[in-house]
Amino acid sequence: MDVNNAQFPAVLIAGPPHSGKSVLIYSLTQALRQQGVAHYVFRACPDSEGDWSNEADQALVTTLRLKGAWTTEFVGQVTETIQRRQLPLLVDTGGRLTPEQEMIPAACTHAILLIADPPTQSAFGAAGSYEQERAQWHELLARNHVTVIGEIRSRLGGQDELSSSYPVVSGAITNLERGQTATGAAFFTLVSRLAQLFADAEAALAASRLPLVLELSELQDQLGGTGTWHPEQIPALLHSISPGRALAIYGRGPNWVYGALAMHAYPAPVWQFDASLGWISAPHLPIVAPTVFASHTKQPGWDVRFAEDDDKIVLNLYRHGQILDIRKVDQLPLPDIPRGKGLLISGPMPFWLNLAVARQFADSCRWIALFQPPLGGAVVIKSQESAELPVGHFIPYEEER
Repeated sequence: MDVNNAQFPAVLIAGPPHSGKSVLIYSLTQALRQQGVAHYVFRACPDSEGDWSNEADQALVTTLRLKGAWTTEFVGQVTETIQRRQLPLLVDTGGRLTPEQEMIPAACTHAILLIADPPTQSAFGAAGSYEQERAQWHELLARNHVTVIGEIRSRLGGQDELSSSYPVVSGAITNLERGQTATGAAFFTLVSRLAQLFADAEAALAASRLPLVLELSELQDQLGGTGTWHPEQIPALLHSISPGRALAIYGRGPNWVYGALAMHAYPAPVWQFDASLGWISAPHLPIVAPTVFASHTKQPGWDVRFAEDDDKIVLNLYRHGQILDIRKVDQLPLPDIPRGKGLLISGPMPFWLNLAVARQFADSCRWIALFQPPLGGAVVIKSQESAELPVGHFIPYEEER
């Protein structure tokens, strides 16, 4: 069931490159999650970043970031995703905007400006002064009817400052560097403003939910967790749920929590809530012979490679920074892989795609595990070898570089 997306703000985190936008957006979403504010971060840039890029070892992040292309199709997909949002969004577009990419801020309702002081780069050409950069962003946002709710100077050093809290939160935030989390009066005032802006979302979401919904935050509470999922919690989680029963999953959690629940329900259907698509179920992808995989029609960016050893297959999924369309699953082929071994699935994919791949190979693999970069390994989500590799077992693994 879809919800009227006009009920949900889409807040652009805007500004030139290298101002600290990714760190700010990570810090904002972490603070909002702690308050239980329903929202989603949409990174509208083809570099495959996510929260993991601020949480993982930064040498690993540099290696794993996949810089894709700003194609016309990609920009159109980004714009459509924002327009059909099913949750309030924080939108990260990267730093530079061409005239064609202006469609993206135009799809947003509000904006927070984050500009380095002094700017080292500009979104519009040669770097100028802070005031010049600010004026150009205000002009762009005004002509697209986007309301500015925050203006923040990003500084490498000095003191955090709050100059104004309403109608525009203004001030300075310092040391927005990867691996760090923002603090200070201006930051916490931004969090409060966003929480207030997003306050009406939960009522609209409640009206749209399916029966048999598993709320991940409630399950965490029942397991005595602290809000962060750990692989060793999986057996207790699954023990509380009847196997082979249709279910719907709502809330934040790692891919392997979603995967373990989806495999526990298999072959019954599973739904998940997606911030842009609403409630969706894992689609069926075409499986083709490896010899014809290269010639099969594919969505832009889609590629799959696998490697085999004595006991497992490692299936590497690639999207090369592009957005994959669930409505065109016939263009997301999977190569047919050898049967009877374990399967480790790797690659920065949307959850619906991870679930689709895992469920399609469920009957042909001894065990299935999903890789997650911050863990530095994969977690078993399905196993026929409960003694040696039980569900929830952690497998150390370094992703292909």
